[in-house]
Amino acid sequence: MSKTLHLQTTVMPGGRIVIVDQDLIEGETVEVFVTKSPPKSQRSAIDILAEAPGYRIFESKDAVDDYLESEQESWEC
Repeated sequence: MSKTLHLQTTVMPGGRIVIVDQDLIEGETVEVFVTKSPPKSQRSAIDILAEAPGYRIFESKDAVDDYLESEQESWEC
């Protein structure tokens, strides 16, 4: 009966990997398939927000200040 093990390991210096499982019997013939995982991207919060719709409504601090000032002036009727 065939049994499939799904393990994750880190490649060691020299491209070596180690597979340890108590169900493996010494001297037994096994097949090993190695699949490289895609790199995990670690994106910053700024990068994520930059892709969000409407993120860059204002291009600068001065643009924000001008907008807030005009809003405050509109309140003073």
